[in-house]
Amino acid sequence: MYLTMKPAHSLALLVMAALTMPSALADFHVLAGRQIGTGGKDTVVCPSNFFNCKCFLDGQRRALAVLADPTGTKISTIENLCGVGPLDFYKLPDGHWDFYIHNGDGSLQGRCYKNIDIQDCKGNDGHDNIFYDQMVCYSYICGHA
Repeated sequence: MYLTMKPAHSLALLVMAALTMPSALADFHVLAGRQIGTGGKDTVVCPSNFFNCKCFLDGQRRALAVLADPTGTKISTIENLCGVGPLDFYKLPDGHWDFYIHNGDGSLQGRCYKNIDIQDCKGNDGHDNIFYDQMVCYSYICGHA
């Protein structure tokens, strides 16, 4: 005996299944920025749903990141990202980064992967600012930013 379903029922089941599956969307980006003409440099972190020049330049919802280890294997945010305290990022041998809440319970908060994108923003001072999207991070930290 075969079970047959009408196309409308199959589609409804697929939609229900898709809506109930948990998923982590791109949550935030880590960008290296430099100002053309002045040489100023920053590493900024912006939520994915606010991935624009207002975040990169004006600081809206932005966190700054610093390289905390000269070997390039650890990053710590120095400002709150989406209301969460400092985060510690550790580079793994395969090239991705895992991150945790600083002095937290040690639970993995998300993962970041290399990303290649360039954003060009004109500053209020008239200088061009180039931001190189270095990493895209998947978590739920900025889910409601």
